[in-house]
Amino acid sequence: MMGESRRTDRLSRAGAVGTASDGRLLDWFASGEVGVAEAAFEELVDRHGPMVLRVCREVLRDPHDADDAFQVVFLVLATRAGAIRRRDSLASWLFGVARRASARVRRSAARRSARDRAAAVRPSERGAPDELDFAILHEEIEALPERLRAPVILCHLQGLTYDQAADRLGVTEPAIRGRLTRARDRLRRRLTRRGASIPAALALAGAASAGEAAVPAAPALSSSRIAPGIATGGDVSRLAREVARSVRFDRWRWTTATAALVAAAGLGAWRATAPAGAPAPAVVRQASPRPGAGRPTFRMVGAVRVEATGEPVAGATIRVMTGGAVRVPQGDFREATTGPDGRYSVELEPGYARAWNFIPPAGYWTPDDLKNVEDVIVTDDRPVHQKDYAVRRGVVWAFRLVREGDARPVVGRRMAARGSPGKSDAHGIARLTLPAEGVTDALIDVLGEREWEPPLRAIDPLRSEAGFRPDAARSIRKEEGPPVTFRIVDEAGKTASITESWERRSRLEPRIEDGRLVVRVIQPGPAPIPEADLVGKVVDASGASIAGARAGLVWMEGEGQGGAGTLTPLAGTTDERGEFRIRSIPRTRSDGTPALVALTVSKDGFTTVDTPNLRFEPPAGAPQVAPAVALRPGLAFRGRVVDREGRPVEGAWIRTGGSYAALSRVVRTDRDGRFSLHGHPAGRIAVDVVYGRRRGGGMCTALPGAPPTTIRLDPE
Repeated sequence: MMGESRRTDRLSRAGAVGTASDGRLLDWFASGEVGVAEAAFEELVDRHGPMVLRVCREVLRDPHDADDAFQVVFLVLATRAGAIRRRDSLASWLFGVARRASARVRRSAARRSARDRAAAVRPSERGAPDELDFAILHEEIEALPERLRAPVILCHLQGLTYDQAADRLGVTEPAIRGRLTRARDRLRRRLTRRGASIPAALALAGAASAGEAAVPAAPALSSSRIAPGIATGGDVSRLAREVARSVRFDRWRWTTATAALVAAAGLGAWRATAPAGAPAPAVVRQASPRPGAGRPTFRMVGAVRVEATGEPVAGATIRVMTGGAVRVPQGDFREATTGPDGRYSVELEPGYARAWNFIPPAGYWTPDDLKNVEDVIVTDDRPVHQKDYAVRRGVVWAFRLVREGDARPVVGRRMAARGSPGKSDAHGIARLTLPAEGVTDALIDVLGEREWEPPLRAIDPLRSEAGFRPDAARSIRKEEGPPVTFRIVDEAGKTASITESWERRSRLEPRIEDGRLVVRVIQPGPAPIPEADLVGKVVDASGASIAGARAGLVWMEGEGQGGAGTLTPLAGTTDERGEFRIRSIPRTRSDGTPALVALTVSKDGFTTVDTPNLRFEPPAGAPQVAPAVALRPGLAFRGRVVDREGRPVEGAWIRTGGSYAALSRVVRTDRDGRFSLHGHPAGRIAVDVVYGRRRGGGMCTALPGAPPTTIRLDPE
């Protein structure tokens, strides 16, 4: 491995290696500059390698398999570095990749012959309980919100002190301690519920220092060679490609599953108060595509029926994403509502689309919401995609949203349980449909007042016995916490319980109104949230004004420069003086904390710029003035997507890493497989190509006057 002094010399102009952020190191690596890229990547391996190897060894018994998984992780990092959004939260990203890589290696090992496997793994090691428990622990850590997951990984897996973790995340030491306490409590409850037997002292208290794994020389060296472009071969290389594809797919699927539910809860067509089974006419809301002359009509068709009886279900909404963006609300969607016969039809453009989300009418729920997300490909040879949906009858729960000290109902606020969205009506009541059979265990969220804000957990969890009827509740008993739990009994003696969330951002007050259970969810904070404007100026490298530039507002969910953000629909366009104004920005988040924002500024012919985070604290009665943004000339990256036989692929989705604007935008290939991406600097660019289960792309190079890049899709 390169000596420390040599590495420091190569990066001296950008700052000391040991104090450089993960985001800065990723930028140096992505630059491709000889020496600098290699040294930056080696520093990332040194910094995060012990944590990655430890996760791999906890999942994989065979040390050689663990070393292979370790190399896979950093091969994936090398190929995906430019597309990582949370660049200063790299530890969380690597933790997730380490889990996937270890699972891939384990499955690969399981396919060996019985004799080879017996020689590699002793019988006493197969299926060891602690191996399963560690897998459960890793799964639950990854399921934590980012603000809780990052401190756990940094302190308990990576071994940083509270001060170091606070500095890495841009928060205070007390904030780190508080988040770790909440994370431990949540993990302890989840692990206990799932029957995991990992001792708390091992899993949550000092485990990093006790079980620190030293990065072996061979895997570390092999991974470091990725920087100048030397990749390992054989099974490791194959697994790395598989994991890289799964990272892309999981990111799209995760965004789909969460954002789709957010979008569903905000649909004006959602009939939360409609009686179950009420017939509704078929409604199609979409911009009809215009296929070329002589081409067929491309569409997705199907029916929605009750799983047990086959009875058609009217009033269900099907949404299909056709491109535009991967985050609500910027996506391009087509949607349709089932008619009395339960059927629907959505017209599409040729190529790839995604069945985005499915919203059953009130009184019904979907047994497996993830199955409703599906790749859709329509071509001249196969212009129609068939997709049917199955629902079950459920129990409708009523939640009344109120604000502390305000008697007025909260109208139009969205709530969600998995697979069941709802929106508060004129009385402030949102209705969610939950399963009627079996024991229900659901988490209930109040979604942000604006679609880009993160949800607030209200109930964690709601549990009900099979057959419990909220419309026949007879008694409520409060059990003091923390957390506070309410026990409810209906007229048949069936029971249910609701528990206040550990986040403590709202409190519960269940009541029986006219014989029916209504759960009051009381939230703090003013209503409405005050708003103000943000103004600024865009210039070129010489300081001259740039007209026609677009400044989009990014709503930051985390704290510090490493926080995660969401591109919002709020934006402004510069006038002839280069000045813009973004109107009606909330001064605070839904929980009352000060707003943190950033800007992504773009214009054709220039490189898109993401600004540093900005605390939004405008003076009373006046807009806040943002620092001037300077744009530099940029390139249009052009390419062509083909299949294994070299034939053009129409309607593939193209997305690049880099700015928020780039990450939020999907470009489709035309009939000849061509595409064009604007606003990139010269140098390396991470390109994702998605066409159903087939993937392509990777690190490409954008240079002035370069010919279009040909990207060949991987086989399924």
